[in-house]
Amino acid sequence: MVRLLDGTPIEIINAKGHPNIRATHKTTMEITRDPELTPRGDCIIGVKADKAAKDLSPQTLNLIKTPAPILIIIYLPQHDTYDHFYAHGNPNLNPTHPASIVIRKSTYIDPRTIATQSQKAANDLPQYIKNHLKNPDTHIQLIITHPNQTPQQILRLIKNNKT
Repeated sequence: MVRLLDGTPIEIINAKGHPNIRATHKTTMEITRDPELTPRGDCIIGVKADKAAKDLSPQTLNLIKTPAPILIIIYLPQHDTYDHFYAHGNPNLNPTHPASIVIRKSTYIDPRTIATQSQKAANDLPQYIKNHLKNPDTHIQLIITHPNQTPQQILRLIKNNKT
């Protein structure tokens, strides 16, 4: 985990692309530790993740357990491109799933859920990002942080730390 000078946590989950990524689900977005994906997994945007819901840092857990906005960035470092959106935390979140992380447009909560009331789901990602996600060589970073900095400032910090 990276921290801003003010102590704000920046959680980074690393994942990979996959040829079966469709990113067409209209209400959820998911990253999974699973190495394989069938075409049925239309909400999945990354596989082979290095973290799941249960692996989030205590600082990130504190952030997502408040009803405040959360900044989420989908960053593709090798393509130097990203998309960002906001979602909300919830005191009822209990992210304990060992394999997945899910962001939802709805208010539904299960052990995979790390944010609700999201502005975006998998289907809402720009097509150029979806195209890159289909490549198994694509490195994906799902970045979760407090929205007290712009996405550009967060990415600059990450690039400078070579995280």
